[in-house]
Amino acid sequence: MVRNYVRKRVQTYLNVDIAEAIKSIKNDKMTINDYEASARYNVPLSTIYNRLSRHNGSSARGDTTILGEEEGSHLIYVLKTMQDYNHPLSNSNVRTIARWYMTELKKDISDNGSGTD
Repeated sequence: MVRNYVRKRVQTYLNVDIAEAIKSIKNDKMTINDYEASARYNVPLSTIYNRLSRHNGSSARGDTTILGEEEGSHLIYVLKTMQDYNHPLSNSNVRTIARWYMTELKKDISDNGSGTD
């Protein structure tokens, strides 16, 4: 049976409340250490900390990719074409082909054999 993700917490504060809490802290009207801003504006303390440190989830996730969009699309096309011609590919085969392709493109890749992701 497929499980559907259901978010367990509902946001009980508005973006305006976050902005006001941060503004109060930056203007030295309230402190973050004694939960004053968090309690007054009903915003979780962790959210205030994250916004003040600019960790608000708007940045990209993960490492930067080695291949560009067009290069990655071409590699996927080659792999799918091989499978269309009934050439089965294991995970090891895919990694080897990707390594050869990146070497041909003169991409900087490590030679330690890692790269299972």
